[in-house]
Parts: sequence; structure tokens; C-alpha cells
Amino acid sequence: MKKINYILNIFLATLICFSPLVSVAQVSVVEKIPGAITTDESSSVYQITPDGRYVLFSSSATNLVAGDLNSVADIFVYDRNTDDIELISVDSSEVQADEFSRNASISDDGRYIAFESPATNLVSGDTNATRDIFLRDRTMGTTIRVSVSHLGAELVDQSNNPVISGNGQYILFESQDVNVVSGVDANGDTDIYMYDTDLEAVELISSDSLGNRGDLGSSRPATTSDGRYVVFSSEASNLIAGDTNNMPDIFLKDLQDGSAERVSLGDGGIESNGECLDPSISSNARYVTFQCDSTNLVAGVSGIRAIYLYDRQTEEVILVSSATDETIPNSDSSQAIVSGDGRMVIFFSSASNLVSGDNNGFTDLFLKDTFTGLTERLNNNVAGVEGDAQVTGGLADLTQDGRYVVYSSDATNLIDDDTNGFTDVFFSKISDNDGIVDTEEEAGPNAGDADDDGYSDSMEHDTSTFENSLTGEYVTITSEGECFDNEDVSLISESGLSTTDNSYSYPYGIVDFGIRCKTSLGGSAEVTMHFLGNLSIDGITLRKVNDTTGVSQEVSGAVIS
Repeated sequence: MKKINYILNIFLATLICFSPLVSVAQVSVVEKIPGAITTDESSSVYQITPDGRYVLFSSSATNLVAGDLNSVADIFVYDRNTDDIELISVDSSEVQADEFSRNASISDDGRYIAFESPATNLVSGDTNATRDIFLRDRTMGTTIRVSVSHLGAELVDQSNNPVISGNGQYILFESQDVNVVSGVDANGDTDIYMYDTDLEAVELISSDSLGNRGDLGSSRPATTSDGRYVVFSSEASNLIAGDTNNMPDIFLKDLQDGSAERVSLGDGGIESNGECLDPSISSNARYVTFQCDSTNLVAGVSGIRAIYLYDRQTEEVILVSSATDETIPNSDSSQAIVSGDGRMVIFFSSASNLVSGDNNGFTDLFLKDTFTGLTERLNNNVAGVEGDAQVTGGLADLTQDGRYVVYSSDATNLIDDDTNGFTDVFFSKISDNDGIVDTEEEAGPNAGDADDDGYSDSMEHDTSTFENSLTGEYVTITSEGECFDNEDVSLISESGLSTTDNSYSYPYGIVDFGIRCKTSLGGSAEVTMHFLGNLSIDGITLRKVNDTTGVSQEVSGAVIS
């Protein structure tokens, strides 16, 4: 990523701020998927590709593609660039599945989709009359079955919940069948397997570091983009030493060295005293999120199912499903998804105290910025009004950079003229509340990421970038501390002041902005301003101006470089 050399950097001394944070996410775009079509039945989202182009979903609608006559739920891909919809649950001759399909997963480039179906006509020789896992190659137009035994034979028992790696090479799935791999399957329960499309081979994943199968069932796998690291939930007690809680835990398997570790731990490595389920993993495998009903992972949490994030590097765990001011939720939360670098986490919650003004009485979708601690509700329309019905299906997804989110909802007020009366899929682009138009920030330095942290400035509450109309260059403001939510950011010229300050000139303009704080009690912030361009620091001082009185004074403690 290109580094930006700012000629003039100004570090402001700590500022005292009192404005409380806005807890409703600013979404600059809300779209119903797929495009302009009003579906004649319900739809449920599964995934969005990292670039935000392809949205994977299932639908029982009959009017998405021509010739949809099977009267059951199918798998579709919607291309946001071209507005095209493609039916995925077909055989290699484009014949539609003769049964329902669900639980789909898509590769990062949108080429490969894995899905679950009891259909008998997607591949030849499918006679087991149960659910199998299929892989669709959109480029080659082929469909194959990947839930097969080590001998290539079809399985007797069902397979479920496929997850494809970002590179499309590996497909994880659950199965109760005892013949997937060689050896004795003695646990009589569901295990996790992985099919390698290059080797056309399947291996057991829910095992210890020596390859010994878990003594109880495992479920809900997730993986990094390269397929090296896999996380899953398991009731097994023999995957690692010292597992004595008799509860489902979250485990991580490194497929390169075969090691297994437990990650649903409290500080100091304490094991959970509750059930931990549904993990998600960051791209670098450092962060793992999961839901747990334990009482000993974070102090003060009890009687609810909560979302946690475990840092494998520091071995610390934090409560994700909390309010910005760290208020503990008053109801359950579930189904977390973590962004690529572990900073952003989305999750469902029926709690009413995570954000102010949560009055709809429904399960909502929330976003947690683990860097700043900010918690926001996502299922709002562009005016910030909360959805008038619940988010549904227990599924949602966000892009690797946390910028785009997809979810399903029964709400009718997220977009105009939503009158079909069915569950729909929605796409939201997360913005910030800084008063700068998204397109202006996106056109800024470093392809819209002026502070070079991997996130677009248009969605970051602590970073604002705008074009300086006086110099033609860009200005970036970053705030850090108890107060970090920039608002009403703009540049005004000296002539724009209500009164004139005759003692100084302002060749680079006057930056006008506010900063919101985590709590209504206020707090402090460290603010840095970056002025890009061939600017000289000779004779430069940093002053703050009272627009009402015209009185200006030097900002003490500011550092200019």
C-alpha cells in the first residue's frame, strides 16, 4: 500500500470534549438485493465477496431467473456491478435442482460456490436420498459432489454446513457418516471434514494434534482465506490436554503443522463454564470470535449468551456485544462475523441497551469497532431510522475491510416502496458521521485510506479527509482517546469568519470540527491534522479561533513537523 508523505503534520495537545457519541450507524447506501426485482417469496443472505461485488443468497422466489419451476429454495449469486442474477443450484448442464438447496459459501473471487442439497439430479449416481455438499464452478459451468468418502463413494448419512476457503481450494463440511475417511469412527456424532479440490481428497479436521478423532461431535467450521487455519465448535474432551469443562468449546486447527488449540478461554487461560459456539476467524488467524453463555470469561457477564473476541497473540478476551460505554447487554447475542484484520465485528442481538433509541423490540444487527469500542446498529435506513421488523435467518456478512454489510430482514422501511411482504436481503455501505461526502474521502490520498490503516476514511469515525479548497490538496484529521468520533468537519477561509482576526493570516484555512465521546460525561482526545502539499512550516503556529468573538489563541502543546 502506497505511503503518503505529509509535508505538514500538526499534533494537537489533548482536547477536552463533551458531545456524546451517535450510536446509530450512518449508512450512506441501503440496497435491496437483487436490484430492482420485487421478489415473490422470501430470501436469505449467506455471504458477500471481499470486494463487495457478489452477494450469495438463497430464495424461494420464482421470478429471479427464467424457468424457475421447482417451487423450492435455490441458491443465487447477484452481481452488484452488472445487476445480473445467476442460478447456482444446477447441474453441469444447467438443469435446476429437484430439491431445495441452502447453506452456501462463496470464494473470494466469486468463482466457486459450495452448497448443501438433498437433490438427486445435480450429479449422476446420487442415490443416497440425503443432503450432500456440492461445488459449483461458475467459470467452467460444472457441478461436482465433494461430500464423498476417501474412496470416492457417496456417503450414507447427510452432510451439512459447507464453508469454502477464499482461494476456492478447500471445502469444509459437517457429516455424521462413518466412512468419510479411513479408520474407525467411534464417536457416533458429527465430525468436521475438508475436501481438497486439487488433490480430490478428503481429510478429518476435528481431531487432536496427532490426528485422533474427537470423542464427541463437532460443528460450525470457519476458515482463513488460504485454508490453513480452521476454527470449529466441539463437545470433544480429547482434542487438547486439560479439557475438563464438559462443555462445547472453540478450537483452532493449524493444517500446516497439525496442531490444535482451544481459543474459547478467559484471561489467564481459564476454560469457559458455559457453551461456546459459532466461531469466526480473522484473515491472519490472530482473532477468533464466538458466542458463549459462560459467566467466567469477562467479569460481570452472566445469564446471557454474549459475543467474545479472543486474541491469540496476547491471549486476551474481550466482550464484543457491549455498548460503547461498555454497558453489558440485557439480552442474548449471537452469530458474530469478524473482519479480515479483527477490528470490526458484526453480530445479532435482542438486547435493547447496546445503543440509544433501540425501541423496535426486535433482534437487530450491530457493528463493534474493537479498536475504538464504538457499537452501532446497522439495520437502519439512510435517514438513521431503525428497522420496523427483525433481522432474520441468523446470517449476515461483512467485507474484509468492514465497509459493506449484507443481512436479511422482514423490515419494510429500510428502503422506499418495500411492499412485497417477504423477508428480503439488504446491502448497506457503512459511512461515518463527519459531514464529508463519501466520494470526497474516497478520492483522497492513498486510494481513500489517508492514514494507511486498511480502512476507507469514509467509514472511519476517527479519521476524516477532505480537499482543501485553498491549496487544492488534502487535509486529514485523526482523533484518538475517549473522544474519537469526528463530526461536522469542514474548512472555512478567513473571510468566512463572522469577525476578522487581523493579528494573523490563515493561508491553509481554518478547520472547523467537533468530536463526540464514548459517554455523555465527556473526555479527552488527541487530534492530529495532516496537510498534504508543498507547505512550509516556517512561521507557522496553530491557533484556535472563536468565531463569535473573533478572538484567537495559540493551542498549547501542539507539535508541528
